[in-house]
Amino acid sequence: MLNMNDDYAEFSIESKNKRTNVGVVILTILLAIAGLLLVLLINAMLPPKIRMLGSLLLVAYVVVGVPLFVSICHAKSVDYDYLYVENDLDIDMVTNKSKRKHVLTVHLEHAKRIAPKGSQSILGYEGQGAVKVKDYTSGGENPYVIVVEKNGSVVELLIEPDEHMLSLMKQRNKDIFYEE
Repeated sequence: MLNMNDDYAEFSIESKNKRTNVGVVILTILLAIAGLLLVLLINAMLPPKIRMLGSLLLVAYVVVGVPLFVSICHAKSVDYDYLYVENDLDIDMVTNKSKRKHVLTVHLEHAKRIAPKGSQSILGYEGQGAVKVKDYTSGGENPYVIVVEKNGSVVELLIEPDEHMLSLMKQRNKDIFYEE
């Protein structure tokens, strides 16, 4: 149960639809046509006694190919829900407004830096190992970066919190929170 003194904030980021690249759609259409012609060619080369096998191959191609084509060409939207409670940040991903998946939980007491993207404090952070960037934003202009060390590598988490969530993070993490 949360008390009045507890840190609590939730915020949702609605992303822009992520459309599939036109080149990928054209390539998919060309591959679908080439596959259909190949199946028809195989069907024509089969002896008359086993032409039914070629027809089954054609049906299987349509049953597998059409849903695959639709899934590749369908516009996808990915939204993120942030939940900040007692210095823990939970991030959930909502795909196409229907499928929710918990992505990660960050215990901010283990974070090394929290700052706006492009901040000198982030650029100057000397972590050990490779840097991985995980983007949990809508692609907006003012994301914040949370730097975490995990298993000897540095992970930069990009988020877009609201002002209330930022103020709560700043209160609890004054020594690692940077503003510019």
